[in-house]
Amino acid sequence: MIASVEPAGIVGRVGAIEQQCDRKATDVTARTRLEQLGLLLAAGLTNIQARELFEAAAGFKMSRINLFDHELPAVIKFCDEQRLSYELSDYRVLEFMSEEGKGHFSNMGTRTDDPAGLRYCYVSRDPEESRRGKEAERAEDFGPWEMGELLRVPKCCTDFFVRNKQEAIDRYSDDYALITSRETGSPGPFDFRLNYQAQYFGYSLFTYFLCNWRCEESIRRSEAILEIVGDVSPSWRRTFERNLASVIVYENLVAVHRVHGEFVGGRELAFYPHDLRSTSSTPLREFLLRERRLRWEQDGSLRFTAGGGAALLAADETRVIPFTAETSSADV
Repeated sequence: MIASVEPAGIVGRVGAIEQQCDRKATDVTARTRLEQLGLLLAAGLTNIQARELFEAAAGFKMSRINLFDHELPAVIKFCDEQRLSYELSDYRVLEFMSEEGKGHFSNMGTRTDDPAGLRYCYVSRDPEESRRGKEAERAEDFGPWEMGELLRVPKCCTDFFVRNKQEAIDRYSDDYALITSRETGSPGPFDFRLNYQAQYFGYSLFTYFLCNWRCEESIRRSEAILEIVGDVSPSWRRTFERNLASVIVYENLVAVHRVHGEFVGGRELAFYPHDLRSTSSTPLREFLLRERRLRWEQDGSLRFTAGGGAALLAADETRVIPFTAETSSADV
């Protein structure tokens, strides 16, 4: 005799099976994303470049990354698998034309036909966006307003970029950190998600320049990016967060230093030598390694407990820019 099965029981079992299938599908998707991330990094792309590609795959925006020829096959494979459109710039760019103090990172470049140069790759779910990005940057000024729209840069930051472009080039090798500090007018600490200066050490959530260190629209945008990064891998998200929550010491045209540590006062950080990373070795770096203390004034200038500190500063302008994961922190 065949036992009867209540309809409700059948529905319940079917529902459980469907849930199991959904979980398995999610697991496979997450594993595929993680595998794709591994392949991109193994091909020589940076965490920032990989992040940009996953933003495009999520339909968040058009992404632009600079690539050498040997990196291109991995990007094309990713685009094909994700059904993304991409365009390559008609020109190449040579970087590191002058000393910027940024280690392996450069903000300056010149257009060239030299095959040793890199090319820009414009990636989007929308083929029209990729084409527009390529066309916009053919312009002498790289089309900042149209690129700002395509890259989802807050309008306040695009306006800031355009207004201060010449000063940034003339005084700071096209970096805006000190101009941003001037515009902000307060010492921080600031929301860690806005620490684009960490890009010089391999991590950032965006590639534009902030109008001020408290830009609310950029904070919201950065949180959305962290969600995308976390969907690829929760541990990848945690790695970004750890690297961004740090204090930056900016020596203009000489070096950038990133320090992790513990706040022991309003504007004082205690740290161990392994917590300090620098794009270049400078007298200030050596001093900080000996002292294991970083102290700064209300305006972000360094504070020294002993006389003669100014002699340690090789740059014409040096500022401390603190970032913290405690987003409610008030200026101190």
